Amino acid sequence: MATVSKRIEFGGDPLLSTAVDVDTWLTPRYIVQALGHFDLDPCAAELNPFWIAAKSYTLADDGLRSAWTGRVFMNPPFSNTAPWIRKHAEHAHGITLVPASVESVVWRDTVWKRAHGILLLHGRTRFCNPDGSATSGRPLRSIALIGWSDYDAKILAASALAGVFLKDWNQR
Repeated sequence: MATVSKRIEFGGDPLLSTAVDVDTWLTPRYIVQALGHFDLDPCAAELNPFWIAAKSYTLADDGLRSAWTGRVFMNPPFSNTAPWIRKHAEHAHGITLVPASVESVVWRDTVWKRAHGILLLHGRTRFCNPDGSATSGRPLRSIALIGWSDYDAKILAASALAGVFLKDWNQR
């Protein structure tokens, strides 16, 4: 994962701690709840790896090099999404939450060629602090949810999350 040189302190539950690096954007529960059950979160935050899936890998576990099984939900470090997106495309089951960098090389070479559906979320997503409260800051880009199987694409299409769902596109 990315090396972080700056830390920001958030108030919150002392059992979860308050230190969060600037590369950690905790997925809001309403997003995960709209997408169904997940078996693995390979990019879990150290502070609460239990939010997303039955099993999780934190930075210490090196989720990028660990074996993935089942349906995966992934919110990778925003500073370096490419290797994570490639691994999820290879796994081909689950949903990735990433900045909607639709013009990037990894989108051109991987996402547009292998995704089964994409939900571009409306507006700029407000992420969570370790205690579950909303962050005051937001990422600079809009967020995309990428479905890597037909099953995941159907869940994205049927979700009540505000945004634009893309199913068929023609990359040239």
